[in-house]
Amino acid sequence: MTATPVQLSAATTTVDFTRPETAVNGEYPRLTENGVTLLWAGDANNSNSVIASGPGNDPNAILGAVLSHPENTLGNNNLRLAGYLAADLNMDGLTIYSGPDNDVNLLRANVLQYPGNGTAAANYVLGGSLPE
Repeated sequence: MTATPVQLSAATTTVDFTRPETAVNGEYPRLTENGVTLLWAGDANNSNSVIASGPGNDPNAILGAVLSHPENTLGNNNLRLAGYLAADLNMDGLTIYSGPDNDVNLLRANVLQYPGNGTAAANYVLGGSLPE
């Protein structure tokens, strides 16, 4: 989220969150990896928090999206579900619960590496809220 509202219009508006000079909101709003600034990913169930393990966790939302999709007639948890869905955490156009390049590993890495999670606890909750 930007630090201040961005005015939208009919013209294209670009906000580049990869640029360190783009002012953002939050205590640890971004991380930098290999010189690139990234946003945290993981709120697959739209709960305004990121939870890797425990009640209300986001991996269950990813699994639910995969298992309940009409294309998954055999109930495979490794189905590569196409589309930019809430459970597609890396925005590659695929929701993947298990297997290579799955979205669950990204979510867990974000929770474990989050600067506020000093003990690297798997059940740490990255809470979020919109300003009033």
